Amino acid sequence: LSIFGGELDAFFRYLFWHLEQRRDFDLVQGYCTLFLRAHAEIIAAQPALKQQAGNVKRVIAALWKELQLLMERNM
Repeated sequence: LSIFGGELDAFFRYLFWHLEQRRDFDLVQGYCTLFLRAHAEIIAAQPALKQQAGNVKRVIAALWKELQLLMERNM
C-alpha cells in the first residue's frame, strides 16, 4: 500500500471498530458513502483496499439483517 493507501486502510479499521462496537451505524453508513465517493478509484485499483471495502460491506449487511430480524420479532 502507498502512504495514502495506508491512511485509507486505517480508515477501514476505524469503520470496523465502530461496527464491532455495534454503535453509530448511521455515522458509519454516512462515512462509507462519502469515503467511497471520494476514493472509489483508488480503492478499486488496490486489491487490499478493495478486499477491505468488501469486508465492510458484508459486516454492514449482516448487522442490518440482524437488526431487521430483531425488529420483526418485536412487532
